[in-house]
Amino acid sequence: MASRKLMSASRGSQVGFVPDPFRRVEVRFESRNEREQLQCLISSPFVKAVREQQKIRYVDANGGGRHYTFDVVVDWTSGITSACETKYAADALRKDTRGRLEGIFEGRQTRVADDWRLLHENHFDEVTLENAREINYVACGDDAVGIAALRADLPPHGTVISMRDLSERAGLGRRGYRAAIVLIQSGTVRLEPGVRIDPETLVTIHTDG
Repeated sequence: MASRKLMSASRGSQVGFVPDPFRRVEVRFESRNEREQLQCLISSPFVKAVREQQKIRYVDANGGGRHYTFDVVVDWTSGITSACETKYAADALRKDTRGRLEGIFEGRQTRVADDWRLLHENHFDEVTLENAREINYVACGDDAVGIAALRADLPPHGTVISMRDLSERAGLGRRGYRAAIVLIQSGTVRLEPGVRIDPETLVTIHTDG
């Protein structure tokens, strides 16, 4: 549940929500930057969960009790939890957001995260963002049967295969290709960094553990 009222943001004043089809929730955003960061986090195989607008209580330099609301808190599959703040790089520099977050974590009284991270508009590259949009869009189709069929017919762990050849294994045609895209989020189908999703893209199968 959000800990603050959503307000209009600058640079387009985009306010709304991003659907998370993998965890069947909606995560709210207040800017284009925040929306794009959420899209990338939701589609990442290294993210277990994304929780919007979490409040942390802390003691400031003068000993006063305060609170700060982070944009999102991310639970990583590694077991680490990060409180994330999304800012445009120029705004973060002007407002010394990094210094403020360091001070907040030094005096924190509420342990909502193990560390903090500052996400700006260049944190994720354009290829990662485009892939994230496609993964999330396809996953909203919720083809559980197609995904299960492809999972049941995956090649051995470590196999390098094109997305086209992988999608044809279960005999599902276009559904097989869409299922292969969804499996990227689980980490079962792995892309190399900076590689765009495409039928000819080579991926590696990870079914071990």
